[in-house]
Amino acid sequence: PLFDMECQQGKDKQVVMTAKLCKGGLRGKWYQRNETIMADIKSGENGRECQKGDKYDFKQEGDTYTLTINNPVLEDDGTYILLVKEVDAKTSGYLTVKHRDPEYWFVRPLKEQELGYTNRPYSMSVEISEPGVNLKWLKNGAIINWAEVSCIKKDEGCISSIYFPNCVEDDTSYYSATILEYVKNGEVDQTNCWFQVDEYPHTFTSKLKAVNCVEKDTVEFNIDTEASDAEVTWYLGTKKNCS
Repeated sequence: PLFDMECQQGKDKQVVMTAKLCKGGLRGKWYQRNETIMADIKSGENGRECQKGDKYDFKQEGDTYTLTINNPVLEDDGTYILLVKEVDAKTSGYLTVKHRDPEYWFVRPLKEQELGYTNRPYSMSVEISEPGVNLKWLKNGAIINWAEVSCIKKDEGCISSIYFPNCVEDDTSYYSATILEYVKNGEVDQTNCWFQVDEYPHTFTSKLKAVNCVEKDTVEFNIDTEASDAEVTWYLGTKKNCS
């Protein structure tokens, strides 16, 4: 008879089910039966007949019947039936297909270098192959204690990021993201980035206008910058005047 079997997606390349009949030389048919198949109105009492091809291969040698299931996946889970109508013989076994072991890798790693500016927000992120991975962020090789830093860790689906609400020059450092679970063969478990924070390059958006006056008049000069936090220093000739 057939026996219940178990395999794992992504690990087992083939499953071979074998049964022997008391009499040889009779034609048998293989069927798969599970909830999905039986919900199809085209399915018969025994389910769906297995067809020879990339998924199934079967052969008969005398009284021995063999079904090979190639590259089993979750959809292959179910009861497999061998039916020999000529002698009204029927045997079945249940194949349990377990979920594959998770394999993680960086779909989008960190850039080698990134540049931020003081008093400006910035975000760096990685994309992982699957959500839910145990991933740690490091600063200069040490795991970041989020209670002690100004940046914030954000996870959404396969994206993990750190967000700097207002960059300061002390945020300049070497940052890394490390996967602490099984990493797919040939892939790296860590990605690194040098994050440089520079002073924001403020610019003037207007020009000083010439003013005519007489001695003891009060004169006012105005200049515009692209941002309100720009620090402007005033000079009279080459001498620093006021700020």
